Amino acid sequence: NLALMFRKEGQIVLCKKYLLKCSENGNSLAMFHLGYAHYYYGWGLEKDDIRGTDWLKKSAELGHPCAMCFFSFCLRYGLAVETDNDLS
Repeated sequence: NLALMFRKEGQIVLCKKYLLKCSENGNSLAMFHLGYAHYYYGWGLEKDDIRGTDWLKKSAELGHPCAMCFFSFCLRYGLAVETDNDLS
């Protein structure tokens, strides 16, 4: 919540700092926001599909429903993830 408050106030540097700290402490919502932001240049972050996918995957593994949706999209379309096309 603190990171979102900083974002609303336009304090992007503090927002990114708190999002990263919360993510590293296991907050799945913060992980989802970081993953999403890396895909769509959000909050001043550079576009980085690999880093975005990593955060979405971590958040999905913790059960965040939006992250599960976005990560499944990444898997389905092979976005920044290795896919195994051999289903035999």
